[in-house]
Amino acid sequence: MPTRMSPERTNATIESLLAQAGWLDALARRLVADPHEADEIVQETWIAAIQHPPHLSVPVRSWLARVARNFALQRGRSESARRKREQSLARDEARSVDEDAVDRALAQQRLVDAVVALAEPYRSTVILHYFDHVPVAEIAERQSAPESTVRTRLSRAIAMLRENFQREGGDTWSLAFVALVPKSKAVATAASTSTAAWSSGTVIGGIAMATAWKIGASIAAAIVLGWALWPKHDDSIVRGLDVAREPAKPVESLSGAGQDGSAVRVALAKSDPADSVGAGAATTSAKSDTTSLDVHVRWGDDGTPAAGVVVSLNQWGAPDPSFDDAAARTDSEGHVHFDGVFAGDVQVSCDRGGSNIAQVVADRAATFELTIPNGIDVDGIVVDENKVPVPDARILISRSGADDGGPDIERSDARGRFHLRDVKGQKWIAALHNSFGPSAEENLFPHVPGSRVDLVLVLSRSRGVVTGFVHDEHGQPIPRAKAGLKLASRSFTDEAGRNAIKPFPSLQRFTDASGAFSAAEVGEGRVTLSVEARGFVRWQQSLGDDLRNGPIDVRMSTQAVVHGVVRDPAGTPVNQAMVTFSKSPQESGSTYSRADGSYRLEHLPRGPVEIHVFADEQGEEQKTFELEPGQDIEWNITLKSAPSVEGSVVDESGKPIAGWLVGAIDPERPGGQFRSTHTNDAGAFVLGNWPAKASAVEVREPDGWFATPAALVTDVKAGDKGLAIKIPATSMRTAFIHGRLFDMDGHLAASQPVTWMAESIGQGRMEATDAEGRFRLGPFRPGSYSVDFRIEGQAPKSFHGLALVSGQELELGDVHLEHGGSLVVHLRLPAGTNRERAYPSLDLCGKDPNDKTSIALRGDEGRLTTIASGEYDVVFRASELRAPKTHVTITSDHLTEIDVTAERGADRTIELVLPEGDPRKGKVRLRVVDEAGVVVSDDTYPMSVATSVGVEGLKLGVYTVEATTDTGLSAHATLTVESFEPSMDWLKLQLH
Repeated sequence: MPTRMSPERTNATIESLLAQAGWLDALARRLVADPHEADEIVQETWIAAIQHPPHLSVPVRSWLARVARNFALQRGRSESARRKREQSLARDEARSVDEDAVDRALAQQRLVDAVVALAEPYRSTVILHYFDHVPVAEIAERQSAPESTVRTRLSRAIAMLRENFQREGGDTWSLAFVALVPKSKAVATAASTSTAAWSSGTVIGGIAMATAWKIGASIAAAIVLGWALWPKHDDSIVRGLDVAREPAKPVESLSGAGQDGSAVRVALAKSDPADSVGAGAATTSAKSDTTSLDVHVRWGDDGTPAAGVVVSLNQWGAPDPSFDDAAARTDSEGHVHFDGVFAGDVQVSCDRGGSNIAQVVADRAATFELTIPNGIDVDGIVVDENKVPVPDARILISRSGADDGGPDIERSDARGRFHLRDVKGQKWIAALHNSFGPSAEENLFPHVPGSRVDLVLVLSRSRGVVTGFVHDEHGQPIPRAKAGLKLASRSFTDEAGRNAIKPFPSLQRFTDASGAFSAAEVGEGRVTLSVEARGFVRWQQSLGDDLRNGPIDVRMSTQAVVHGVVRDPAGTPVNQAMVTFSKSPQESGSTYSRADGSYRLEHLPRGPVEIHVFADEQGEEQKTFELEPGQDIEWNITLKSAPSVEGSVVDESGKPIAGWLVGAIDPERPGGQFRSTHTNDAGAFVLGNWPAKASAVEVREPDGWFATPAALVTDVKAGDKGLAIKIPATSMRTAFIHGRLFDMDGHLAASQPVTWMAESIGQGRMEATDAEGRFRLGPFRPGSYSVDFRIEGQAPKSFHGLALVSGQELELGDVHLEHGGSLVVHLRLPAGTNRERAYPSLDLCGKDPNDKTSIALRGDEGRLTTIASGEYDVVFRASELRAPKTHVTITSDHLTEIDVTAERGADRTIELVLPEGDPRKGKVRLRVVDEAGVVVSDDTYPMSVATSVGVEGLKLGVYTVEATTDTGLSAHATLTVESFEPSMDWLKLQLH
């Protein structure tokens, strides 16, 4: 029997909000066709939920839907929208703060800082693979390392992030991410069979794209990272898998491959010093473990010297890789010289694109050849907010897909114009000028190499000069401290009236001898200041909106240091073991051991600090230290390792499958692979040092990160031998979708985005048409897919329910876009409506359930353009309000205007509860039908132990509520709505 319950708290719990994660993700992808924006809307909605949780009387799903739609309306369908909404949401003072929600927000904040704190080569490898979507093979080529080494770095970095969080508070990791990750998510890392920049793809449905990721201290970015690292496993893979557990067989070890250093030419080469770029010195003081490095850069298209480009070094062998970076500009011969380069791996990168690994030996001068790949030519102009050209503006290009802006690359001429040659497609470009605030960053995706792009960079209003002083705890100035100013993203409106959230570049300054720093080109909005200095604990603080309250006084604490030697269980020194700590967003750091096993971990704060050491198959260790400022503790580490798991992978006929990725995972708590390797020529694999938290093995194609795994084996434990994994033919990716795209004027649409999605998992990828407008998507596993075509200023076109079978070549033929029509909706709300509480939104819904678009609301008017011709319904949603659907007919090149009048409605919450001890989660379908037999609500949600669902806009009357799960459970009840007033009583349905 259904019962009524009256919760004690006035606000919905974070658990009840997060129970709707899968549904919210699907909703966002219906609200906007651009998957980038869908991911951003989901992020922003979670931030709103944490900052401003709804009242218990408000149906949770309805509230989330309104917030998501509201963000969608503000964004429009701009290709460049990609970051969380920075406008703070007003908090109802009558509502209490949910402490758990804040904890989760802080946990996500800590993850972002943990990523930034990763030492090289792990930080750059993670950024390249997950955020720039560079395939593992290409990363290996850039870094002159075997692919197995690259995958090991990725696996190690993910494990470090997870461990950092778990030692912070046990379930912090799961609370911050698992609940936020819809079960329909999949790892979606781009893979490529082409060297074209766009072919690496922009991945959607569970991972932020290069166009959406900006490393910074933001909760939204943390959520994105969590999605990026956590694959989803389709139950059908397990059900259809042929797995035999056989006696142990000898298996060749696939781990421990060394790096290929052939890319480095060691020689005593001389070059004229290039000019130093920015305040960061290109040279560092020479030490016994340093040497010099000469870099020669050439253009990839014609092989000529690349003069005037900026070369950056990430020194993974430095005591503090995050601090010991360097940048300098090439001379007229394409040369640049660096002194004081630390021995070890050094990532050499060019501002335009192109990166590789130089392996530097102490006291032996080295030379390095770097080629800039063929990229995009940019013709740009810098203007102020009145469209007046601005000369002598500094042009910046981001590094590694991050929003650090990078060093100054170029200057605008007397007409405000600039030209950049061969820029990588995932790069971000911005402008700075001392008399203005910075311009927003503009991304070059999805333009392809060889194309030409016109950019307009609009400088913003300046808020004056931000100044500060950096001192130690005794008030003494700290010179050469590095101060970073991260500007918050802001909302912009384009000429078509659509909103976009755009990021801004980070600014970097170094303090002078008095410890002072200043930055004149700071725009409006919130700024986060972070400060690093040798010998001190890192410092970070948000400065708020008002930056004119005088100098900022930064007081830094003296660091503690832990050093020693890392050895494996046999006593052999371990190279590149990761040593890391994380006590707070500011108090975190990492380093790695050298070839002799030695390490030095700096920036450690006062108090208890737990240090973790990871070396994949060689083992791991951890220890907590009670530290005091100035301490230098020696800790010599002997790693501990667990037994391995071994097996083989074969196809349906029993033929070995070589080169496939095999990873150790925990399917119950989705996370990145704890450990990974590749099958050898005999199809065999060994996963050494089996992680304690892993209980399953997944198998993927070498480039299969953007799809579900081909196989998943559960109930695996340390010491298992002879796992025989047979991959059925139906798990192979052999189907393709192809055709040609024409724009609204009948011209072949070259280099335009095409988005596909696997409908069963809500995950897909963005690709692009070739020079002749052709597209060939795939390969795909059998299943149902959708394809979306969208060109700015033209009506989009989508295909849903494309059922593919093995080996199919599905021809979509010639796809033609059209000009589209426009719609204006005049919304009439009851007098006295609290818009902040109601979150009114409008949707334009087509006949296909997936054909749903948000209508941007500005005040009481909604406007939408470039709508494909056809029949639609305008659907209104708001808390405690209702309005009937309004049917409209859209015609190309025609403006349609309608009125939507809202009236009072009731919101109710229904809680669905599983039988006690029932582990069957699955999905639940909830139908609400009124007395006339009209279906008011019919949706499916992911089922947890207790799932709360909101139904909004109900009339007074009696409703039938029916709930069924895909695991065979059901329940039904009667819901009576007697008043429009908010109700504290939830209808509880016990499934059985």
